[in-house]
Amino acid sequence: MSDWYRWDEDDLVLTLRLQPRAPNDQWALDGTQLKVRITTPPIDGLANQHLFKFAAASFGVSLSAVSLLRGKTSRHKVIRIERPTRFPKTLSLSPPHAHSIKKHLQNLWNNVYRVLLSISDHSQGHACSTYFIDVSTLPRLGQPSEE
Repeated sequence: MSDWYRWDEDDLVLTLRLQPRAPNDQWALDGTQLKVRITTPPIDGLANQHLFKFAAASFGVSLSAVSLLRGKTSRHKVIRIERPTRFPKTLSLSPPHAHSIKKHLQNLWNNVYRVLLSISDHSQGHACSTYFIDVSTLPRLGQPSEE
């Protein structure tokens, strides 16, 4: 795990140092620190707005999916990017495996309940009877997958 990013479920949280008035917009790693260079000057929140637009475009999300957690007037900032769909190559990031693990656990949970609820009813003299219930009403291990 790096000091400049962490995953909060499907959201990416970045700790960065902003460099306004740069010649071009760019993500850069300087040792263990993430630097973001942007062309906008730090006047009246313009740099923050430019940072949000740059992050949204870089990570394939809408502008509303980027939020500032800390550092409104500081060069040192913490931002949240909700469910990024792509990643800048210079950062060598990839999506967390938590989402796929949750999906597999959900499928396993549903299958276990289906098997457990297929029971033989020997007390009524039948060779085999099968009972089904709507598994959506049962407790879940996690949120159901939207895919």
